[in-house]
Amino acid sequence: MRSRLLLLYCLLMSFGGSAAAQISPGKLSRSHAKLEGMTNCTQCHERGDIISSNKCLACHIEIRQSMDTRHGFHFLNEASPCIDCHKEHLGYEAGITRFDKNKFDHTGTGFTLTDRHASIQCGSCHAADKITNAAVLKSLKEYPRQTYLGIQGQCPVCHMDRHAGTLGTDCRNCHDARGWKPAALFAHSKTKFPLSGKHNGIACAQCHPSMQVNDRTKPLLFVLNKFDDCIACHPSPHSRRLSNESCKSCHTADGWTVVAGFDHSRTAFSLIGKHSSVTCSKCHPDMKQRGRIAKQEFKTSPFQDCSPCHTSPHTSAFSQKTCSSCHTPLQWTAVSEKTFDHSLTSFPLRGKHSLVECRKCHGSKGKQSFTQSFRMLKKACPDCHEDTHKGAFRIEYANDCSRCHNEEAYVPSTYTADQHQHSRFPLTGGHAAIPCRGCHLKQRELVFLFDRAACESCHKDKHEGRFASLMKERSCDVCHTTEVWKKVLFDHGKTDFPLTGKHASAACDKCHMKKTDSASPLYKGTSTACSGCHADPHKGQFSDAGGEACSGCHAATGWKDLIFDHNVRSSFPLTGAHAKVRCSSCHPPEQQDGKLFIRYKPLASKCESCHQGKI
Repeated sequence: MRSRLLLLYCLLMSFGGSAAAQISPGKLSRSHAKLEGMTNCTQCHERGDIISSNKCLACHIEIRQSMDTRHGFHFLNEASPCIDCHKEHLGYEAGITRFDKNKFDHTGTGFTLTDRHASIQCGSCHAADKITNAAVLKSLKEYPRQTYLGIQGQCPVCHMDRHAGTLGTDCRNCHDARGWKPAALFAHSKTKFPLSGKHNGIACAQCHPSMQVNDRTKPLLFVLNKFDDCIACHPSPHSRRLSNESCKSCHTADGWTVVAGFDHSRTAFSLIGKHSSVTCSKCHPDMKQRGRIAKQEFKTSPFQDCSPCHTSPHTSAFSQKTCSSCHTPLQWTAVSEKTFDHSLTSFPLRGKHSLVECRKCHGSKGKQSFTQSFRMLKKACPDCHEDTHKGAFRIEYANDCSRCHNEEAYVPSTYTADQHQHSRFPLTGGHAAIPCRGCHLKQRELVFLFDRAACESCHKDKHEGRFASLMKERSCDVCHTTEVWKKVLFDHGKTDFPLTGKHASAACDKCHMKKTDSASPLYKGTSTACSGCHADPHKGQFSDAGGEACSGCHAATGWKDLIFDHNVRSSFPLTGAHAKVRCSSCHPPEQQDGKLFIRYKPLASKCESCHQGKI
């Protein structure tokens, strides 16, 4: 194998240049001339004539650096092989870079040409004196040539920094490719002094005088003096009295005359209520002066009371009182209920009246002035309150509600039971314990005047008119009292049936029972016969005696208290031993209809009727 290679080498050398020309496609460019010769082919070529981009980057360090730092044209187009743009073997003087700069798309470099940049010639930016990349500079030193590499895409490369580094190096924070002026991208809101109000319309040179300098050799600086307060630009028109105050404590950028934020509570007169909406010049007339040097002293008239600014509409009755005794700054008609002393008037407020809003009594009506609405001539209760009694006490009490009510509450009434005792209907017995509404509430209305003070005004006649003639003079108290309804004072001795003995202690309804469909017991027309209340235990043995049947034998003191005289009222007088014989010995019990009764008559009067077998 070795001998064969030696033989091939000798043959090539014998043919000289003609053989080399047949193997190489042409001469290399001046930049790659040192790679001439067959032994150097593999410096760029892989096997099979393939050009490797990696072999290119092994020598071209400046390109490798661009790829590694991930910026520039070659990085953005790394997918394309080097031979797409670079051609070799075209001759010693040939250029290896093949592209039309007039058709070149600069966007592919990462620096798009827009606006004024789009019309600039390539050489204006891609000049040798503007190359700053160390690798490119080294390559140019070894192989001098024209190149578009090594230019940083930053403004100071081409443009002089007019601001002398005071605003950084990235001009694109404020400027764009349309032109140096105006600084279209500049936002004052990003500075330490955002513009607002009147500041927005001021020309930049008003605050930045360096902008008026047209000498481009001098730096354009925007550094200002301290601007934590306004005095750097605006002279204060105030006297020393306000020298320790910051302008911003009163003024805003909306305008000198627009005062906002001033804390008036720090003065001797805090603004509250309506005062907070009054224009400053109302109380500080010197604010109407014109001119930047006009002094604003803010002096006012004495303000111990409202009189310097407000005229009192009241009469001399309030001359000894200050306005603040009644009024507040909220509004003139809003009288302070906390500070106004109503006891100064002829109508002191007590009880519930002290809680009533002023306008409830002092509301303006129609064209009535504020002063007129507070001067009330009428002070009686019906002037404000509806007469719930509908004039019932207009004559007797002259509508003087205080006779029964006070300011603490309308209910309960202050009318006492003792006062009721002096009325035409004194309260006694059970009446004294009845709530007022029990008698005075009629069909959901309170009634205090009655045509008659009779019982039937409140109580239903349980006797259904049977005693109407008797009640014409005295009503129910003829028989009843207010203590207890069932406690009756009726004198039964005045009737045809005086009560004696057991009858005197018997309950009324024992005799006066409900003997009809009526709801009340029957009193008049009640039978006076014993049979009207008592059953006949003798089974009619004495029915022939008529009305004298019971009273002939029994007394009212008790059923067993007999007054029967056997010697007078019977046909069998008791004499001798008969006088001592027990009644039941001769009058045995008998049974009739399943019930026992004692046989008194008729009985046999012969001796053998009782003494059989003993004679």
